[in-house]
Amino acid sequence: MLKFKYATPHPVELGTVEPIASRASRLNLLLQGKLSSLAQQQMSPFSREGILDSLMVLYEECNNPLLMKMKHVGNFIKKHSDSIAEFRELQPSLKDFEVRSLVGCGHFAEVQVVKEKATSDIYAMKVMSKETLLAKDQ
Repeated sequence: MLKFKYATPHPVELGTVEPIASRASRLNLLLQGKLSSLAQQQMSPFSREGILDSLMVLYEECNNPLLMKMKHVGNFIKKHSDSIAEFRELQPSLKDFEVRSLVGCGHFAEVQVVKEKATSDIYAMKVMSKETLLAKDQ
């Protein structure tokens, strides 16, 4: 029997292999948050937001002059810098809102009533202090 370096550890029976197109379709549904049941969505460790957050953290960690000296890390940063910049522009930020009033204030965060500048929609926004949270973890 031939052994391949990158083969799956548990061979799958020939009759039970799911076609690539079907798997790609399910992957797209997973990334869109459109799984077939709410229970599956709650059990899934993946979400579009989680994956994008992970990508942002990976980019920020790799965007270090010492790490960028490594060929693959430098290539990763160069390849994705424009996409990351566009992603940052598309994400909601404090500049999109006008603070109307303060609802409450705690040790790590405050809750504000805000109005979106573009639509005048009203929201409650929780603003957390990253420095305080990081100091607490240390």
